[in-house]
Amino acid sequence: MLHILTITGPIYLLVALGYAAVRFGVMQKTDSRVLGRFVLMFGMPALLFTALTQRHAKAGIDWNYVLIYAGGGLLTMLCAAGYARKFKGASAAQAGVLSMTVGASNSAFIGFPVLYQVLGPTAGVALAMCFIVENILIMPGALAYADSGGAGGARAALQRSLSSLLTNPLLWGLALGLLFNITGWHVPAVPERMLQMLSQVASPLALFAVGGSLYGLRLGHHIRAVLAAAGAKLLLHPALMALLVVVFPVLSREFAVAAVMYAAMPTAAIVAVLAQRYQQEEFAAAALMVATLASFVTISLLLMVVVPMLPEPAVLPLP
Repeated sequence: MLHILTITGPIYLLVALGYAAVRFGVMQKTDSRVLGRFVLMFGMPALLFTALTQRHAKAGIDWNYVLIYAGGGLLTMLCAAGYARKFKGASAAQAGVLSMTVGASNSAFIGFPVLYQVLGPTAGVALAMCFIVENILIMPGALAYADSGGAGGARAALQRSLSSLLTNPLLWGLALGLLFNITGWHVPAVPERMLQMLSQVASPLALFAVGGSLYGLRLGHHIRAVLAAAGAKLLLHPALMALLVVVFPVLSREFAVAAVMYAAMPTAAIVAVLAQRYQQEEFAAAALMVATLASFVTISLLLMVVVPMLPEPAVLPLP
């Protein structure tokens, strides 16, 4: 158990530090947004690029991983949306936001710092593949479903979502990393060192920013729905992912662990922002808060199961 706490403890202490900094006025909540934007615009793109251009990444993208991770996310979203529509009488917008809340993981800001300590550089390659699924399929698909009852329908909504990816810096980091990976190109020493420095600060700054962003969030008026959404994200999503990993045993042990663990991460922070369009930001923010706080327990318990499966379990320092 102590070994597991050495993995999760520093992660959530950084989150708590960010929360405390805003709570006690050392920093403003807007400062957390600035840090988060820095990570999004510069830190994480550099991390993705570096992960895909290092020596261990020469095998490239494992499309079996992409398919399984996509399947687990879509199954979770379908379960959530179907339940909301059939049993709760939710609108398409409400069901779409719920499906995005349970299907989109915080793989970059929380998932990678946790997984890097367990899997080392392999966590970066898995992160790139998770990003492909989450940003090109999961979130655009959920937004298209949420807009399916509005003007233009789902097709127009999906086109808007996909076109917005062109301005996403994470996509550019991923695309350039894949290009250099495939061609075997190398970055000159000076810019390579700069990219490494950016990637090294991405994880701790991201965790700090997550903590600061949690301050001031409230559960709202739909406590049961919020708890159910957080539970589906932390329990149902990794359970369905594990089922697919077992049924389709095509992944290496490290990638199998990565798929389940990334699915077990709390809701992606961007979901609360995207939910504003449908007046569901209070629900999404509350589910984000509950899932992030509860994930300390669920991730720690899950690590107790998966870490012994790895050939050489070891705790690595944060990148």
